[in-house]
Amino acid sequence: LLHQNVEDYLPLCDGYIWPGGSKIWPDFFPVLEDAIKHKKPVLGVCLGLQAIGSAFNLKEEKEKHPEKSFEAIKQLLKDTDHYLKKLEDPSFHSHYVTKEIATQDAARHVIQLKKETLFYKIMRQNELNVVSLHSFILPYVAKDVVVSAISEDNVIEAIEYTKDGAQILGVQYHPELENTSELFDWLVDACYHKTMFLVNKQNPIPKDYESRIMMYHSEYPRCGEKVI
Repeated sequence: LLHQNVEDYLPLCDGYIWPGGSKIWPDFFPVLEDAIKHKKPVLGVCLGLQAIGSAFNLKEEKEKHPEKSFEAIKQLLKDTDHYLKKLEDPSFHSHYVTKEIATQDAARHVIQLKKETLFYKIMRQNELNVVSLHSFILPYVAKDVVVSAISEDNVIEAIEYTKDGAQILGVQYHPELENTSELFDWLVDACYHKTMFLVNKQNPIPKDYESRIMMYHSEYPRCGEKVI
C-alpha cells in the first residue's frame, strides 16, 4: 500500500501482511481499523508486531486522554518507554543473517507459546526455535490484546487480537526464514475467499448474490472473459 490515500486501496484487500522495516508509519493504522471492522486477517512480522501493538496502545491512550493530540500521546509513550523500548543488551535478539543457514541458526532462540491462543492453534507446539532480528521490543499490550508467546528473557514474541471475530496476529521473529509455512498458510486460508461463477442464459445471477462475488458474463464457458 502507498503512504497516501491508503483508504482507497482497502476494499481491494482480503487480508494484510505487515512486514518488518525501520519505521512505524501511522498512515498504515487505517489498515488495522479496516481489518477489525471487516474481520480481515492480519499477519505482522517483526516491526509488524510492534506496529500492531503500538497502534492498539496509542488508541487506548487516546481514549484515556481525548483532549491530547495523536502526536502528543505518541511522544508521551516514547518519553516513558511505552511506545517501543530499546533492548539494553540486544545480543540475544539482534543478529545479522545471510542466506547461509549457519548465520540463521546462530540467530535462533526459543520462545514459549501460550495455549488457548490463535498462535498456538496455528503452530500446535509448546515452543519454537526462531530467528530473531530486532533491537527494539513492544513493552506492553493494550486491553484485549493477548500476549501469545514470550522468549526466555520475557520479551513479547507474539501478540493477537481476536475480539468479536477479529484475526490480528503479530510475531516478533521471522517466519519467512523457516522451512515451514503455517503462519502464511493460515493467512491465506483466513482471507475472505471470493467465489467465481459463470453467468449466462442458462446460469442467471443467483437471488442471494453478494457483491463480493466475481461474475463472468459469457455465452459459453471459456477462459479469458472480462471480470465485471
